[in-house]
Amino acid sequence: LKDAKDFRYLSTSSCFELEGCSNAEEYVKTRHAMEIVGISAETQECVFKAIAAVLHLGNVTFEAVDDDECKVSSAGGAETSLSDAARLLGVSVEGLRSILTTRTRRTPEGKIVSPVSAHVAGNTRDAFAKTLYSRTFDWLVDCINKSIGQDPNPSSVIGVLDIYGFEEFKRNDFEQFCINFANEKLQQHFNAHVFKMEQKEYEEEGIEWSYIEFIDNQDVLDVIEGCGTQRARHAGVLDLLDESCKFPRATHSDFAQKLYSSDFVSKSSRFLRPKLAKDEFTIQHYAGAVQYDTLNFLEKNKDFIVLEHQELLGHSTEAFVRGLYPAELDAPSGVQTSFKFSSVSSRFSKQLGELMSSLHQMEPHYIRCIKPNKSSVPMKFESQSVLQQLRCGGVLEAVRISCAGYPSKRSYEEFCGHFWMMCLDGRDLGDREMTRAIVERHLAHRDTQFGKSRVFLRAGRMAELEKKRMEAQNRSASLIQAHVKTWLAREKFRLVAASVIRIQGNWRGLMARRDLHRRRCEHAALKIQTIYRSHAARKRLLSVFNAALVIQRSYRQYVENKSLAAQRREAAAMLIQSSWRTHVARRKFEETLDAIILAQSLWRARLARAEVFRRRVAARESGKLMQDKENLEKKVANLQELAENLKNQRNDLRKQLKQEKADRAEVESLLRGELEQARSTVHQMTQEVSVAKDLAATAASCHEAELAKAAQQGAAEKAAVIEELEAGKTLVSSLKETIEDIESRAEETQRVSEERIASLEAQLQIALNERDKFIEKAQIAVGLQDTEHHGSHGSGSPQNGLGHLVAHRKTPIDRQGSASNASGRMASPYDGQRSVSDMDRKQRELVARQQQLVREQRVADQERLISALNADLGFHQGNPVAAVVVFRSFVHWKAIQQEKGAIFERVSEAIGMQIESFQEDNCRLGYWLTNTAALYYL
Repeated sequence: LKDAKDFRYLSTSSCFELEGCSNAEEYVKTRHAMEIVGISAETQECVFKAIAAVLHLGNVTFEAVDDDECKVSSAGGAETSLSDAARLLGVSVEGLRSILTTRTRRTPEGKIVSPVSAHVAGNTRDAFAKTLYSRTFDWLVDCINKSIGQDPNPSSVIGVLDIYGFEEFKRNDFEQFCINFANEKLQQHFNAHVFKMEQKEYEEEGIEWSYIEFIDNQDVLDVIEGCGTQRARHAGVLDLLDESCKFPRATHSDFAQKLYSSDFVSKSSRFLRPKLAKDEFTIQHYAGAVQYDTLNFLEKNKDFIVLEHQELLGHSTEAFVRGLYPAELDAPSGVQTSFKFSSVSSRFSKQLGELMSSLHQMEPHYIRCIKPNKSSVPMKFESQSVLQQLRCGGVLEAVRISCAGYPSKRSYEEFCGHFWMMCLDGRDLGDREMTRAIVERHLAHRDTQFGKSRVFLRAGRMAELEKKRMEAQNRSASLIQAHVKTWLAREKFRLVAASVIRIQGNWRGLMARRDLHRRRCEHAALKIQTIYRSHAARKRLLSVFNAALVIQRSYRQYVENKSLAAQRREAAAMLIQSSWRTHVARRKFEETLDAIILAQSLWRARLARAEVFRRRVAARESGKLMQDKENLEKKVANLQELAENLKNQRNDLRKQLKQEKADRAEVESLLRGELEQARSTVHQMTQEVSVAKDLAATAASCHEAELAKAAQQGAAEKAAVIEELEAGKTLVSSLKETIEDIESRAEETQRVSEERIASLEAQLQIALNERDKFIEKAQIAVGLQDTEHHGSHGSGSPQNGLGHLVAHRKTPIDRQGSASNASGRMASPYDGQRSVSDMDRKQRELVARQQQLVREQRVADQERLISALNADLGFHQGNPVAAVVVFRSFVHWKAIQQEKGAIFERVSEAIGMQIESFQEDNCRLGYWLTNTAALYYL
C-alpha cells in the first residue's frame, strides 16, 4: 500500500487525519476486535488484501483507442495498479483487464466479446470495486452475527432503529432524497401510531370523543414511489429514475424532462418545478419543501451485476475471494448481456418496505433526540433550531393530535396523590370520589371526562389545577416558614455566642505561636549569613588562583608557538631555494631537448615531403580505378532505370501484345551487351591492378638504389643511413600493403559487380513474371466481360476474346531458357493452339472458383446480417439502425433478387423472435416494432 493521498478513492476528500485520532491505534483496535469475534489472523490478511485490491482498482485509468474502444492507460501507474489488484485478488492480469475493457454477450452460437469506451470502462471498474467492497462488508456482518450467538428462533425480539432525520442542504443529491423518503415513511407510521393509540385509549376508558384529523403524507409517498395496481400503475419519481437508468445514453437532463412531462408527477401539488433551475425539482415534504439536483441521480442509482466478475473471481486462487463469489446457476439460453441491471432505489424501496412490515408487527416506542444548538456547545439554547427539529421530527404534529382530544390524563391514584391538599376534608373518600370532588369544587365539571381508571382533562385545565394547588401550597408554606425561621434565629444566637468564646482562645494561642516562630527565624538567619560569607570568600580565592594558572599557561604557549613558527620559516626558505635550483636545471634541459627535437623534425619533414610526392604519384594511378568504379555504378543505375521501365510497361500490355516478342529480343540483347560491357570493365580493372603492381615494384627498386647510393656517403652519416634504410623498408612494406589493398578492392569491386548483375537479372525476371500474371488477370477479366455480354445472345463462345489475347501472349524468358538460346526463334502455330487450349481450361477453372467464392461470401454475409439483428443496435439520428442495415444489405446484393423471398423470411423470423422475447419490456418492444414498420416501408 502507498500513502492515502495516492489512492483516487481516498483522495476525493482533503481530510486524511483526524485531530486526536491515531490511525495506528485504530488499526490495532480493529485487529483486536476481529480476533474477539473469531476471525483468524490468516483470514484478517485476506480481508485486508480485498480492501487493498479495491484501492488499487480505483487507480486504474483508461485511455480511448477510438470512440468505442479503450485500453488501460500507460501513464500514471495504471498498469502497476492493475497488476497489484490482480495479484491481491488471485486472478490473472489479462483476465482482469478483459472484464474491465470488454463486454461479453451470450448467444446460442456462443459468446460475443466487444470493446467498450473509456467512460463505460470506468463505470465497470467502479461497479466492480463497489461490489467487492459490499460483499466483504456483508461477510464481516455475518461473522459478527455468528459470534454473538443470536437465537435463530426467538420468542420475542427487541429491535432498535436509529435514523438521523430529515435532511436539507444547499445542494441536495440522491442520498438526501432516499433519506427523506425513509423519513416520510416513518413519519406516516408515527402519525398513524399516535392517532391509533389515542383512539384505543379512549375506547378502553369508555369516554365520549370525536374524530381527530391529522396530516396524512400519503400523497408525498405516491409522488415518490408511485401508486396503483400493476396494470394501471402511476409511475413515481423512483419508477421514472429506474426507467431512465435502463437507457445507456440517458442523461440527468433527460430524467428531469421525464419528470416534468409525467402527468401524474408534474400535476401533483407536492411536486414543484423551479423556475430558474433546468435540471432540478422540488418535493413538498411534511417538514418543508426541498429542492433536489438531478446531476448525479442516474450514476448513483445504477448498480450493475456483471456475470464476468462472478466467473473471474469465482475461479480465484484466493479461497476468501472465492467464498465472496460463490457459484450460481447457469443463465438461461438466448441472447444475454453480461450486465444485469439492478438499481439502488429499487433495493432501497424493497428494504424500506420490509422495515415497515416489521414495524407494523411490533409495538413501537419513540425517543426523539433534540440538539439544543448547531455548534454542539454546552449552556446554549437556540429556540429556532429546536423548533425546526421538533417540526421535522413530527413532534409538533403529535402534540397537535394529542391536544385535539384530552391531552391531560392521569390515573385516579396519581391524581389524588398530586392534588390531595385541595380537598383536605375528603381524606376518607376513595380515589375516584376524591378526584370527582376536587374537579367539581375547582373546575365545576368543565372539559372533564371520567374513565374507568383515569380522569381526562382538556388542554389548559391541568394548568388551572396546578395554579390552585400552588396557591394552597404557598399559604401553608408561609405558615411553616414563620415557625421555622423563629427556631433558626434562636439556634443561630446560641451558636454565635459559643463561637465567639472559642475564637478568642484560638486567637491568643495563634499570637503566641507567631512570636516563637519569629525568634527562631532570626537565629537561623544569623547562622545562614555566617556560612554564606565564608563560602563567598573561598570562591573569590579559587577564582584568583585559577586565573593565574591560565595566564601562565597562555604565555608559555605563546613562546613555544613563536619558536615553532621560526623553524617553519627556515624550512620553507630551504624548500624554495631547492625548488628554484631544480627549476633552472630543468629549464636548461628542456631547451636542449627542444633543440634536438626541432632538428629531428626538420630532417623528418624533408623525408616526409619526398614520401608525399611519391604517394601523390601513386594516388593519381589509383584515381583511375575510382573513375572506372563510378562509370560502372552509372551503368548499374542505367540497368535499374531499364528495369523500372519494364515495370511501367505493364499498363500498356493490351496495346503492346503484338510487338512483345520483338521487345523481348531487344531487351535480351541489351542485357547481354551490358553484361559483356561489365565483364570488359572488370577485365580492364584487373589489368590496371597489374599495372599498379608493376609501378609499386619499380618504385621499390628505385628507392633501394637511392639507399645504396646513400650508403656510400661515409662513415660519418652511418647512423642517418641506417635510419633511412629502416624508413625505406617501412615504405616498401606500406607500398606492399597498398598494393594488397588495391587488389582486395579490385576483387571486391568485381564481386559487387557480379552480385549487382545477378540482382538485375533477378529483378528483370520478377518484372516479367508480374507482367505475365497481369496478362492472365486481364484475360480472365475480358473473358468474364465477354461471357456477360454475349452469353444471353448465343453469338460465339466465351473464349473468343480470351483466345485472341492468348494468341499474342508470350512466355516469360522461356523459363530462363531464352537467355541462352538464339533471340530470333519464334513459336510454331501448333504450340500457340496448345497454349490457347490450356489457357481456356485454366480460365474456366478460375471462373468456377470465383463463382464459388462469391456464393460462399454471400452466405457468410447473410449469416452476419442475421446475427447482427440479435443485438440492440438502437437509433441513429431518429432512424432505426437495424431496418436501415437490412435495407442497405438488400440494395448491395444485386444478385440476391432470386433468393429475396428466403432471406426476407429469415429476417422476418429473427425480428419476430425479438418481439416475442421482449413482450414485457415496452422499450425494447417499441424498438423492434419500429424496425419492422420501417423495413416493410422501405
